[in-house]
Amino acid sequence: MSAMDKKHVKSAISYVLKAAYFAAILSLVVFFFWKSPAAFAISAASFFCALIIEALLFAFGFGLFSETKPVLVAAVAAFAFIGILSVVLSSHSPLHFISSCSMLPAYSQGDAVLALNEPPNAPMVKIGSAYQDGKAEVHGPNGTFFVDGSLYSYCSRNGSELCNQFIKSPSSFYEIRGPVLFQYGLCARSDGTSGPCTVSAIVGGATMLASQGGDVVVFPGEYAGGNGFGIVHRLMFAINDSKGDVYYFTKGDNNPVYDAQAGGRALPAGSAVGRVALRLPFLGSLSKNYNNSLANAGCGSHYVG
Repeated sequence: MSAMDKKHVKSAISYVLKAAYFAAILSLVVFFFWKSPAAFAISAASFFCALIIEALLFAFGFGLFSETKPVLVAAVAAFAFIGILSVVLSSHSPLHFISSCSMLPAYSQGDAVLALNEPPNAPMVKIGSAYQDGKAEVHGPNGTFFVDGSLYSYCSRNGSELCNQFIKSPSSFYEIRGPVLFQYGLCARSDGTSGPCTVSAIVGGATMLASQGGDVVVFPGEYAGGNGFGIVHRLMFAINDSKGDVYYFTKGDNNPVYDAQAGGRALPAGSAVGRVALRLPFLGSLSKNYNNSLANAGCGSHYVG
């Protein structure tokens, strides 16, 4: 093969290598944010293919591509960093990124948090029966009825005279879901607006204010009415039922209702990934580039008081 042919071959393979490394790094970033097993598999496969190509090139006398060496070193360093964090923090998934504005003002969109594999702290209430969930039994001026999730989530999907009344006078309504009674009220936001929100939860004779709470925890998204792996919300209170099982009730600081009212459900204690121990706000500087689109609702203000 002539020197010119070798140059063309090397140039073509260089593009293939760059594409493989790009796919590997992009998939790795997706895995760090959403903990998707598929993303991790794609990243590992891409790195493996790139290494095989590098080895074959070296064996056939092309040498290693200098422009891809720093990428490989950076990827290895990233894996080593996550591995060290996992050992130090005793957590299989210590690093998480906040992708929404549900925890303003304490945590910003884009912030990184480190989670410890240890039980979180929050008010604990003992109840004399086994915990059971179900539809929300809504009580209002015009009687009682049942809805899935909560009155808030129902009115966010439906327009009716009932919902207009709820928006004008939320304190006239409350709902019971399982052993918990949720009370509504009107909550003010930092931009001067206000709207319906859950102001307290009553369970086992104890009243838990929504403006207070315990540790911030990381848990699977299905318990907050969504998907994904690392939801970062505050643990508001816990229930210890007659069978000895513990359930956590979580809420985003900047969300109007508890996760159990927004399509989610109570979080079994064993399903929590860990307690947030450290916020890394300097990594959240990229969040300044996010616009206030519908996908980022709530980023322009937060609840006060």
